[in-house]
Amino acid sequence: MTYPDWVDEYLLGGKNDDCIVLGEPLPRGTLRAQVADRAAELRSAGLGPGETISLRLPPSLAYVVNLLAAWRLGAQVSLLDHRLTPYEVDKVLTRIAPQFVVSAPGISGRRPRTYADVQAATTPYPGHPARTGHALLQLSSGSTGTPKIIGRTADGIVAEIDRYAQIDGTPREGERIILLASMVHVLGLVGGLLYGLRAGARLVLPRSLTPDAVLDAITGDGSPATVLGVPFHLRLLLTADPPVGGLPQLKRVTVAGEPTSPQERDAFASRYQVPLGNMYGMTEAGVIATDLSGQHYPAVRAAPGMTLRAESGQLLLASPAYWMTRYMVVGGNFAARRSALEQIGGFDTEIAFYGEDTNIARRLHAAGKVKFSLRLPMRTSSRRLQEEGMTVMAGKYVANFLSEVVLKRPVTRAYRDIR
Repeated sequence: MTYPDWVDEYLLGGKNDDCIVLGEPLPRGTLRAQVADRAAELRSAGLGPGETISLRLPPSLAYVVNLLAAWRLGAQVSLLDHRLTPYEVDKVLTRIAPQFVVSAPGISGRRPRTYADVQAATTPYPGHPARTGHALLQLSSGSTGTPKIIGRTADGIVAEIDRYAQIDGTPREGERIILLASMVHVLGLVGGLLYGLRAGARLVLPRSLTPDAVLDAITGDGSPATVLGVPFHLRLLLTADPPVGGLPQLKRVTVAGEPTSPQERDAFASRYQVPLGNMYGMTEAGVIATDLSGQHYPAVRAAPGMTLRAESGQLLLASPAYWMTRYMVVGGNFAARRSALEQIGGFDTEIAFYGEDTNIARRLHAAGKVKFSLRLPMRTSSRRLQEEGMTVMAGKYVANFLSEVVLKRPVTRAYRDIR
């Protein structure tokens, strides 16, 4: 799908209903006009097709408008969490190297606000045009080392939105999404904002991340409401006192990002009497599997269009060195039982990049059988190969594999993301 059609027609097309509630309802026609005006301003500043721009904005109308306006121009947009420290921002911008940065000076990212009125400032940055065809760049959580830069194409984003539309239990036209998840990350961005715009489900951001504010958002009108967040937000709801008579508007609560405990699910069921849904996904692919009814907990089922495969609950990895070590040399795609990860103490967060795949496989080998498969390919760019050359690149991987096998730690400490 091409610009500006995927913004003007796919996301912002349709009748002039109230599409977002940020304190006050915002009609779709008003949002379309604001996006068009902002696109004209960005075009005058020099942003165009294939140019790059980073957004560092709190959840706000300014965030939504700048994101859609930049996409409308065919720009590549990278998203930075507004809660990052200046040091973290500098590191990320050095890696991404955008040509423009949109930020909100003076906004504190530590307040428990879900939206804020901001005046966005656009400043040039000494970066470069897009080197890939991705419309969106996001950062991984960094839970296993240096955050990785992950690209999504417009077609990939549209495919995920269409996948949401086929999942039984997702909000429909005329319903509401009470969004507690961050719009910078894939759940809140695609599953909340973009899917809501496409489906005609009104997106509501509570005035703050407090139990009373969330309940006020749910009871804001009589239309069915789905709360979308992460387990932290579930625990927030468990501290709330539902009004006498219950919450007839509440259709379900859906969480993703990490597992919920049986105790939390039991407490939720006794307090709210609505389904607690679960979703699993990745920034790279979006939503992968769901159980929005909560009937299959803790299992999830593949989302429409996604094909999943498990073999006796064993770890699936790719590496020809499997036959030598019974684990691997290099890979990256794997699936592991949660209990096995817990048994080995989880990921080694001190590893930045090199050796991480061998490290996790080596340690999992002590917990059970590690199975290698050549049927799990994943397309990647060749930028590392092009920049470092086969000899240097392969030498680093081999050295870190041997170091993990012999010394139980990678030998390479520094890491530069050039993928």
